[in-house]
Amino acid sequence: MWGNAMPIREEAWAQGTPAWVDLSVTDIERSKKFYSALLGWEFEGGEEEFGGYLNATVKGQTVAGMAPPMEGMDEPVHAWTTYLAVDDSAATEAAISAAGAQVLLGRCRLARWARWRSMRTPLVPCLGPGNRAHTGYNLYNEPGAVLWSEAMVGDFDVAREFYPPSLPTSTRTSPWRM
Repeated sequence: MWGNAMPIREEAWAQGTPAWVDLSVTDIERSKKFYSALLGWEFEGGEEEFGGYLNATVKGQTVAGMAPPMEGMDEPVHAWTTYLAVDDSAATEAAISAAGAQVLLGRCRLARWARWRSMRTPLVPCLGPGNRAHTGYNLYNEPGAVLWSEAMVGDFDVAREFYPPSLPTSTRTSPWRM
């Protein structure tokens, strides 16, 4: 995008940084075809032992994940989830819960690489605190990779009260009003 060098990151993202995105879908094959055509994604993984979870790649670098809905969900959710890097997932879960978040999906673990829990905060439908073993996406700011992460909230004042104490984030007001 900015010349020949792709921005690749192989170390963990700083705490509070959007570090991973994934999509839950019921029709994996159809979704793979769609995102391959749209974003140039290739896929790896999908083993049954990992719940069919796939990693999407661009030019051999991970950019996102895709999986079928997890077993036990009452109604399959078709949604993108953004995961924030955290240094201590248990402490972050406790802070988010104390601030009023609702647990949607209990603590999950993917072998040694990742731990997460999906939670509904007062303003953002899904948030998944991760852990440091999973370094997140490697390719960013390139076609087919994450370029921008943003929480569109209905009540900015509530968001500013909720997030900084419960998550290591910062807020700023956009000059553009929707």
